[in-house]
Amino acid sequence: MRSLLSWTGQTLLLIGLVIATHTQPVLAENASVELIEGVGDWVVQEKTGRVFASLPIWDEVVEFDQKGQQVRRFSTGKSPNEMMLKHDLLIVGCRDSVALDVFDLKTNQKKGSIQVSGRGPYGLFCSQADNSYVYCLSNTGTAWWDGQVFQCDVNTMKVRRQVKIREWGQSGALHVAMSRDGYWIVADSRGYTSPSGADLMKVNEEECTFAQVRDYHESFGKIIAGPLNRYWTMGAKLYSLDIARKLREFSGSPVAIHPTKDLAASKTDAGLALDRFSDATSIDGIKLSKPPKQEKQDSGKSRGKTAYVNQFDPTVAFDLKNDLVFVGEETRGTWISLSPYSSQLKPLRMIEVPSEVVAELGKEIRVPVSVSNDAASTTMSLAGGPDNAKLEEGEIRWQTSPKFVGFNDFTLELKAKEDGRVLDSARVTVQVTTPKLELDFHVKSMELSPDRKYLVVWGPASGQEDRHPAQAGPDEVAVVDVAARKIVGQKNFPQGVRVATLNNEHVFVAPMSGSLFYRLNRSLEGDDRTFLKNQPNQLMVLGNDRLLVVGERFTSVFNTETLKLVPGPWDSQQDFANRIRVLDYGRVQLANRIIDPATGKVVEITGTTSLPKVGSTRNLQSNLPHFGEDMVKRWGRSLNKTQLLNYLGSRIAVLPGPAILSTKWPMAIVTTQTKEQSTTTTFLKLASLVDGQIVHSATIDVSINDPRQHSPNFYGANVLLLEAVDEAIYANGKELIFAAIPIDVANQITIPTFFPPQPIHVANAGEKFKFKLAFQGKVKGTTFSLMDESPSLSIDSQTGEVTLDTGAIWDTYTQSQPGILNDVRFAPRRTATLPFPEFTDNAQAYQELTGKELAADQLAVQVPISVALQDEENQSDQTTFNVLVVGSRAELEKARAEAKAQQEKQMAEMREKARAAQMAADEARMAKEKLRKGEPGIEQRIEALENKLNRMEAALDTILRRLDKLSQED
Repeated sequence: MRSLLSWTGQTLLLIGLVIATHTQPVLAENASVELIEGVGDWVVQEKTGRVFASLPIWDEVVEFDQKGQQVRRFSTGKSPNEMMLKHDLLIVGCRDSVALDVFDLKTNQKKGSIQVSGRGPYGLFCSQADNSYVYCLSNTGTAWWDGQVFQCDVNTMKVRRQVKIREWGQSGALHVAMSRDGYWIVADSRGYTSPSGADLMKVNEEECTFAQVRDYHESFGKIIAGPLNRYWTMGAKLYSLDIARKLREFSGSPVAIHPTKDLAASKTDAGLALDRFSDATSIDGIKLSKPPKQEKQDSGKSRGKTAYVNQFDPTVAFDLKNDLVFVGEETRGTWISLSPYSSQLKPLRMIEVPSEVVAELGKEIRVPVSVSNDAASTTMSLAGGPDNAKLEEGEIRWQTSPKFVGFNDFTLELKAKEDGRVLDSARVTVQVTTPKLELDFHVKSMELSPDRKYLVVWGPASGQEDRHPAQAGPDEVAVVDVAARKIVGQKNFPQGVRVATLNNEHVFVAPMSGSLFYRLNRSLEGDDRTFLKNQPNQLMVLGNDRLLVVGERFTSVFNTETLKLVPGPWDSQQDFANRIRVLDYGRVQLANRIIDPATGKVVEITGTTSLPKVGSTRNLQSNLPHFGEDMVKRWGRSLNKTQLLNYLGSRIAVLPGPAILSTKWPMAIVTTQTKEQSTTTTFLKLASLVDGQIVHSATIDVSINDPRQHSPNFYGANVLLLEAVDEAIYANGKELIFAAIPIDVANQITIPTFFPPQPIHVANAGEKFKFKLAFQGKVKGTTFSLMDESPSLSIDSQTGEVTLDTGAIWDTYTQSQPGILNDVRFAPRRTATLPFPEFTDNAQAYQELTGKELAADQLAVQVPISVALQDEENQSDQTTFNVLVVGSRAELEKARAEAKAQQEKQMAEMREKARAAQMAADEARMAKEKLRKGEPGIEQRIEALENKLNRMEAALDTILRRLDKLSQED
């Protein structure tokens, strides 16, 4: 090992030990060491007093004791410069090696190196929190704004994450100071820009996120994180946590604050200044020897080969074990004893309290509070905060409520008992949040299971936020237990996700590429898959046992347990356009069936082949414009983006943000966001469906803006707001917010007057059938009318009771059959011929609607009815529904048989007439050919025969058309 005192060829270090003479008011140093080749950086381990100096020229770090004596040397990578301490680890930034060397101070052995990239490392920083993360900056591009933060894990000895700092307020940051708890950093560009500025940023070490909170556009000296995570020394000035409020100014820069004594030590031009931390009054000024001039650097080993080399900053730090203060300069290190000042240094009486606390809405929070030293001589009080907060038994106790969602400040004051002097004050910020779940990807869309217990969410994988939605790439899918607010399964799909859905047991995922879908369990495990004709575009659960799959040119329904095809009328459809329609109350039209997805039951059959319709609804009005997608009607209202519409499509109001119609209460659930300089506030609003007025508004989230936050421009499926039982679920970037719906408010919202879905009524032919219309809203003053009047239908305009003359209706259907005289008319216009379905088809349709079997001698038809209502405030609605009428199939079949026999008789007679007419025509044609030209009157006779022949052919043509018509009716 090379000697520190005498080296052959070139002297690197010259160490002199000088014993100070304690002559007041100027004291010489206790010990010093001179390093004439220059130090890259100094660090001091407070609890042990170990002092380390990096030597860029010699690729070493040397350790000294409190007497300035060398203890050991550590070999490092090339050009060691900035250093930091993380617990019992020494981290050394080696610029030419572009790496962080890690040394274990318990064993004094090198643990290894963490390689970074670019031109660095510089701007080293870390917390003393219970984690293994350390950070450095490095420029990875060609421009000054191309710096990145490298988060390195000293356990795995690898780079964990990289974050660009281009979006920071200090886009060219060179120095970073981090609070001990790891919640805050302050970055500056000192030495590169003027003013150098300072930016306070909120940090999440696990997520490696940095969100700017405040900036301060001035120039400062070295920035150091103060004790108890509440102060920053920026040059000679002391600032509170928010860096916007200067508290006081000390004698020099940089400043070190003693953790247990009322003492701030700072470097001055003359030496070292000792001030009281509490009021910045001077204790003493200590003159230090002038450091030697740095020798010329070794041209063969340039001090760093990067343009991003921070200027040397002096170091002032405390040796708590030996009661010393250390001053590190570029060519000199000095130790000064604090023992002569013991009588002047009172305990540092400071409030120990977390700078920030996160509390969940509805729960009582308890924030521990204590005094750092000599608590018996002080009193503490709560000087500011919400009215219902109190300070009891060393805790801030506070019951959160919805009006406090967001950031709430509490101010504590510490006073001396003897004179009431304020010794310290502290601000605690309590962020009250609604329950939320953090994800590691941006949510593109989500869907609830039918029982509303589970939620499937999906979106682009981390790093894929800027990918165009039409391009394939990895997506994440997660299943969330709504009640427990936890992820029960997550899976990465490298090929991307086109759409996903779930029932109460399974999750179904259609990948972006491939003509198939997967069936997985709630943990997203399993290998079941089903191949399709081509790529699926839509998945929809029908009940809990069927899955609707819509492709580019096919529609299929699968049993969710067996994954076998379920046959149905949709199988025959080949045109892919407009096969699936979302109707009122979320019902789905699939081919000629309208299905309630929640139950999977058929609620209406639009086709007339299996269940004939007797009547029409030609007066039903609707002015709904075409918006490119289906609009679901609930409560007599529909939504087009932010527009609240009535049943005609006329606008009632414009809502303040994206909204959904509640399924449980007559209201629209609306979310809005307000962005300020550093925070974004999210609101949940409830709007009345009567007039669109906001009846309730509450803050559900206040978050610090992250300059790196992506806002992907998704198109297609993009559901970000859902209603689950008594709460709304809002997808806000990478988090799900669970906002409780105030039930007392929701229950008081006025119900608009409207028609809900009408139940299925069944009447027997021949009876006077009566029923009351189902409606909600105002009863008094509401009147009802038929949209399509008929002698067989009537309605009580005051009560909404509908009366059907089912005998007349059945006669209408009977007489609409081929060959049966149509003497009774159900509708004002002539009733067209109606189909007579096969019993099997008719009975199946009847059972799908009613759940009951149809007797073999019966036939069911449906009667469409259109009705309207209007209340005393002129609110109106209209609806169309069907009533089933069941009559005798046997009587109708007998009538049809008699009609058929009569028709066959008519056809036989017509055939005979046609045969006779054909024979007469043939005879006339033959007579015409026998006539000879030149006989007297021959021209007149030929003309007479031609006229007779024409009349016969016309009669024959009439007879043949009648025969053809009779054949078609048969």
